[in-house]
Amino acid sequence: MTHTLPDYTTKYKLTTIYSQIDSGELAARLGALSRYDRRGNVIWQTGFEYGMKNWSTLISPGAGTIEASTDHAEIGEYAMKYTHQDVSGNSLMASIRIPPAVLGRQAVELAYSMDPNIAHISLEPTIYTGSYRLEPKVVIDNANDRITYVDSTGTEQVLATDVFQYNSTSIFHKLKCFYDSEKIEYIRVMLDSVTYDMTGIKMYKVTNTTAPHIWIQIESENGSADTNEMFVDNVILTQNEP
Repeated sequence: MTHTLPDYTTKYKLTTIYSQIDSGELAARLGALSRYDRRGNVIWQTGFEYGMKNWSTLISPGAGTIEASTDHAEIGEYAMKYTHQDVSGNSLMASIRIPPAVLGRQAVELAYSMDPNIAHISLEPTIYTGSYRLEPKVVIDNANDRITYVDSTGTEQVLATDVFQYNSTSIFHKLKCFYDSEKIEYIRVMLDSVTYDMTGIKMYKVTNTTAPHIWIQIESENGSADTNEMFVDNVILTQNEP
């Protein structure tokens, strides 16, 4: 393939140096974490095979735990397990700070599985640029069968309705949020095999002089007064998304 270009490009004439099976197919068969959507360049990823090093947790109200677990995993042996303890509205959040990326077309994806009584899962990659903070946020609202996002005013808006999923801790779904941190707008959201266009929708922006970095937050909320579980696996950050 042509150097410095993604493996799906047809921009320039390609020369076969030696033949082999498709690299993407090979990666998928070997169980690569980034097999869901091959576009973009992977710049950070984790499958929790080394536990939850550098992850922070926040639990409120009530009790609960977030830990690396071998109970269920999409790939490998481990995933991040959220256990809600008998309180409806109980919120569990895991977050991690990672180095900054060049501003532009980026995306964060993950795999998740959940008990049917989990009310929602939210994915929020917060981007600190050194002069302002961007907060693209997407919520899979399981309780109301919809997808929501946070707009430029910080208000939750409905992106799609009648979004039904079969939820079980043994079935993993894929979620990917695309955004342009340079233009300060969303691009699209992918949920399993469905793409929801968000072209031109502005993200929430606030002045902030914290040193540049990215803070990925993944939160779930309990929807019943029972013990319910959710698993998150294969969190991936990409850039240069088409």
